[in-house]
Amino acid sequence: MGVTVEAPLAADAQSVSMEVCWNGGCKSPAVILNPSSRAGEETCSGDTCSVGLAPTGSKNGFGTVEDLPKQPVEVRLALRDAASRSVLQRAIKVTPQGRFPNGPQSRVPQFVVTRGEWLARICR
Repeated sequence: MGVTVEAPLAADAQSVSMEVCWNGGCKSPAVILNPSSRAGEETCSGDTCSVGLAPTGSKNGFGTVEDLPKQPVEVRLALRDAASRSVLQRAIKVTPQGRFPNGPQSRVPQFVVTRGEWLARICR
């Protein structure tokens, strides 16, 4: 499951814990937050051009959730600062939807979950 923490909240968020629950059980994938980037300015010299990366101020991370169903699940997310103090705690219910980015023959469906301020990609 992917998590994006937008700026300015990302400046305080140093770590994340996630718990995904369904059918009376929960899974806690390991998620590490990394700085997000976007394409930066293009520079050219003669007939050669390049584009560097520019930080966005956001952070993103990913954790694998095995056997995620296509039914409602509860996602609990806790962000902590460098001193392990709580920055944000939220719980929402979402329903993963199967996606096959490489066609229906693909063996790796992709689940996409979105709701309000949350951005999440869940791959199975």
